[in-house]
Amino acid sequence: MKSQRRCQIREEFTYASAEVLAERLAQARAEEKRLLSLHSLTQEEAEDQAFACRETEVSEGIHLGVRMPPRSDKHAKFGDLAPKRQEGVLEAIHKLANLSSPNYDFEGAEVEKIFKTIQERVEEARGRFLRRLTKRARFTL
Repeated sequence: MKSQRRCQIREEFTYASAEVLAERLAQARAEEKRLLSLHSLTQEEAEDQAFACRETEVSEGIHLGVRMPPRSDKHAKFGDLAPKRQEGVLEAIHKLANLSSPNYDFEGAEVEKIFKTIQERVEEARGRFLRRLTKRARFTL
């Protein structure tokens, strides 16, 4: 049973960040050690069971307290597009910063207007992401 849960956790975190992966893996190992002592399984037996679980397909998810996105084509697409678009935004910001060189003349009000508009758009985009995350996390079994 525990090895199945560990297998499910691994599947759910395929696209997770390194910090989340490390934290959840440490939690799973601690829980597994606790359960091993209760069920008197050796570490070798537990690893054999975990390996057997990796060979099978697991369809159920486990609620871990942190909402992780499902593994899907849409999530894979997001994983491909997000870094490219982020890089584009960072490049545009770098180009904007180049306007601060002595080759250009500007006033403080103009600079404030530019960065106020950028900040508003960033907050709007963040809000759209957060709304989707909170909608998804409202009801879980």
